[in-house]
Amino acid sequence: MKKNIGFIVFLILILFHLPCQAVDKEKKRLVRVGVFSLEPINFIDRNNNAKGLYPGLIKEIAALENWKIEYIQGSWAQGLENLQTGKIDLMTTIAFSPERTKTMEFSKEPVIDIWGQIFTIPNGQIQTVLNLKDQKVAIMKRDINGHNFITTAKNFGIKCKIIEFDSHDEVFAAIRDGNVVAGVAPQHFGLRHTKEYNLVGTSIQFSPFSVFFATQKGQNLHLLKTIDFWLEKWKKDKSSIYYQQLSLWMNPNFERRIIPKWLLVSLFTTAGLLILLFFFNRMLKSQVIKKTKELKTSEKHYRELVENASTVILRWDTNGKIIFINQFGLDLFGHSKNNVIGQDLLDIISPLRAYSRKALFKMVENICITPEKYTLNETEHLIDKKEKLHLQWSNKPITDNDGNLKEILSVGTNISQRKYLEKHLMDAQKMEAIGTLAGGVAHDFNNILTVIMGNTELAYANQHDAEKITGNLDKVLSAVHRAKELTGQILAFSRESDLEKTPVNLSDITKETLSMIRSTLPSTIKINSQIVCKKTILANATQIHQVILNLCTNAFHAMENTGGTLTVSIQERPLNKNTLYPDGMDMKADTYLVLQIADTGAGISSDIIPKIFEPYYTTKKQGKGTGMGLAVAHSIIRDHNGHIRVDSTLGKGTYFDVYLPVAQGMNIEKAEITREKAKGGNENILIVDDEKPIVDALSTIVSNVGYSPTKFTDSTNALKQVIKNPGLYDLVITDMTMPEMTGLQLSQKILQICPNMPIIICTGYTGLLTREKALALGAAEYLQKPVLKNDLLTTIRTVLDKASLT
Repeated sequence: MKKNIGFIVFLILILFHLPCQAVDKEKKRLVRVGVFSLEPINFIDRNNNAKGLYPGLIKEIAALENWKIEYIQGSWAQGLENLQTGKIDLMTTIAFSPERTKTMEFSKEPVIDIWGQIFTIPNGQIQTVLNLKDQKVAIMKRDINGHNFITTAKNFGIKCKIIEFDSHDEVFAAIRDGNVVAGVAPQHFGLRHTKEYNLVGTSIQFSPFSVFFATQKGQNLHLLKTIDFWLEKWKKDKSSIYYQQLSLWMNPNFERRIIPKWLLVSLFTTAGLLILLFFFNRMLKSQVIKKTKELKTSEKHYRELVENASTVILRWDTNGKIIFINQFGLDLFGHSKNNVIGQDLLDIISPLRAYSRKALFKMVENICITPEKYTLNETEHLIDKKEKLHLQWSNKPITDNDGNLKEILSVGTNISQRKYLEKHLMDAQKMEAIGTLAGGVAHDFNNILTVIMGNTELAYANQHDAEKITGNLDKVLSAVHRAKELTGQILAFSRESDLEKTPVNLSDITKETLSMIRSTLPSTIKINSQIVCKKTILANATQIHQVILNLCTNAFHAMENTGGTLTVSIQERPLNKNTLYPDGMDMKADTYLVLQIADTGAGISSDIIPKIFEPYYTTKKQGKGTGMGLAVAHSIIRDHNGHIRVDSTLGKGTYFDVYLPVAQGMNIEKAEITREKAKGGNENILIVDDEKPIVDALSTIVSNVGYSPTKFTDSTNALKQVIKNPGLYDLVITDMTMPEMTGLQLSQKILQICPNMPIIICTGYTGLLTREKALALGAAEYLQKPVLKNDLLTTIRTVLDKASLT
C-alpha cells in the first residue's frame, strides 16, 4: 500500500513539473525601455500607454522576437541616467555623438531624422538667430538639439543666457509664462504642442540629425543587432511596417489637423476682404517684399550653417551636374566655387583611378534610376595626388510635386580612419590564414628537400654513370622549380597586395590552395575535389587564394571533432531564364563559375546564417579565430562583382557557393620555356653577394661562356674597387639584402660614379623591392632568386647589348 501511495505521489510531481517546464519555455524575455515625452516620436498617452513611432516599431519587433516590453517613464535626463545605472535595457530617440560612445552602444540603423527649431510667443520679436543675442533661451537638459543650438549661436558670435529644463513641456511652459523669450525643441514636438501653449515656430531651423536606439556600453548588444536586422529588412520594402508607422505618426498633413478653426475662418475672411479691398494691393506688395527679405536672411543663415559643417554637402541634378557644394567640400577637393557649379560631378570629386571613375559614373547613373538602393555608399579619392581619402555618402532624392526626381542631396563623411582600422583587421585575419598554411608549406618543403637530398646522394653514388647522374640532376632541378613556385605563392599571399586584377585560372588557384592545406588536415577529414573547369576569371589571385583558404578553414573547424568530407568543386553556369540564382543577386554577366565548398559537419542554425558574414561574429571558441574570415571572404567576392550564398542543415553539413563572372575573351599569359643555349661574351662583370657559394656559382656560370667575373662578398669593398677603377667593369650584378650596404644603396653609389653602368639587382624576397621600383631607381634589370642559368645569361646579354646602343 505504501509503495502504491509513493508511486502516485511521484506521478503527481511529474505531472506538476511538466506544465511548469512548458510555461518556462513560453516565458517571454523582459526588455525595459526608457520613454519620455517627445510627440509624435514617443510619449505616454492619457491611458498611460506608450505611443508614437518608436513604441510602434518596438511593439512589432517584440511580437516577432517574443519580448515582453516594460516602459520606464521619465524625463530625457532621467532616461539617460537609468540607462547608465542599468534600470533600463534600451533607450529610444537618442542621437549619436563621439562623447556618448564612451558610455553607450548605438544601433547601426537610424530611425528618423530630426530638425531643431526655435519657438516663441506670437507677434514676438524673434525673427533671426541674431535677435537672440543676450536673451534667455530655454533648452532641455542633455538634449542634442540644445547642444546644436549653442554651437550654432557660437558660430554666429552670439551669446545667449541658456536656461535648462527637464522636459520640452517645461521649455514651452517657460516661454508661455515669459520666463524666457524663446526655446529649443524638435520640430515634430513643436508642431504638436504650439497650440496647447499658444506659441509659434520661428524660421530658425538648424542641424538635422539622425536618432537611434541605444544600450549601456557593452550591454544588451543582441537587442541592437536584432533591431538593426528588422529595420534594415523593413527599409527595403516600401510596404513594410516601418513605412506604415512613419505614415501613421509622421504624416506631413497632420499639421493641417492642428490648425485652429478660428484661424481657418480668419484666412477665408481675409481672402474675401482682399478681393473686396483690391486697392490695398500696394500694401500687400510691401509685405511680400519684407517677407522676401526675411527669407533671404533665413537662407543666408542656413548657408552659413551649411558652410560651417565638417562634412561635404553636395547637390547635383539627374545629369550629374553640380548645383551646390559647401566650402568644406571645395577645400577638400581643391576647387573654387566659381569653377564647379554646373560642372560634371565626376570631374570635381577626383576618383583615385581610371576604373574608379567608371564605377563612379555607373553609381551616379544608378542613383538617378533607383535612389532608394543607394541611401549609403562609399567612394575612394586621391587628394593632392598623394593622400587617399575614403568618403561615405548619404544620398537623399529630392522630387517635385509630381514625384519626379529633381536632384540628389549627398552628404559625405570622411571615413578614412575607419577604413585604416578595417585594413589592419583584415591584415590580422590574413596572418591568421598564413598560420593555417604554415603546416602545409613545411610539409611541402620537407618533401622537396627529401627529393633534393636523395637525388644528390644518388648522383654521388652514380658518378661513373653519366646518364643516371643526368636523371638525378633533372629531378633536383625539378624540385628546385617547385620550391621556387611554393615560395612565390606564400610571399604573394603574405605581402600587401596592390589589388591588381588579371585573367587567372580559378581551377589552378583552387588546386594550389588545396595542395597547401591538405597536409594540415587530420586523417579523419577527407578531401573530395571535382575540379575540371578551365575557364578564366578577372581577379586578384592572392585574394582568391584567401577566399578559398578561409572557406576551407571554416569547413575544417566544422568537422574538427567529428571528422567528415570536404568537397570542393567548380562548375560553369551560363545565365538563362531557367537558371536558379540566390535571392537578391544582381546577375550581370553571361556566364559564372560556381565554386562550391561543402562540409559534412554539424551545420549552422538558420537564425545564425544572416549574421555569419558580419565582422567579428563567430561561434568558435576563444583562440580559434578572429571572426573576420567569412567577412573578409564576402568583401573580396563582392569586390570581384561576385556573389556568395550559404545553405546548411543541422546535423548534415554546410555548403558555400561562390559565383564569379567568367572573363570572356581574356587569356592567361604564360611564359614560354626556352631550351636554346644562351649567348656569352667577353665583358668584365662585377658580382656582389654576401653568400660565398652564390658568388662562386654565378662566377662559374658567366666564366663558362667567356665573361671575366670579379667577385666580392662585401659590398663596401666592391664599392672601393669601382671607385679605384671606374672604367674597368661593363656590368654589375648585386644581391639586394647584404650587411652594411644593401644592393640598392650600392647601385645608387655606383651610378653616381658611373651614370651609364648597367646594374642587375637580384633578391630572394620580393617584399623588399619590386621590379618596377628597381627600374625606377636606375637598375637595368631585376631578377628573382633562384635564377636559372639560361635566364641569367640571357638577361646579362640583353642588358649589355642595350647598354652598348646608348
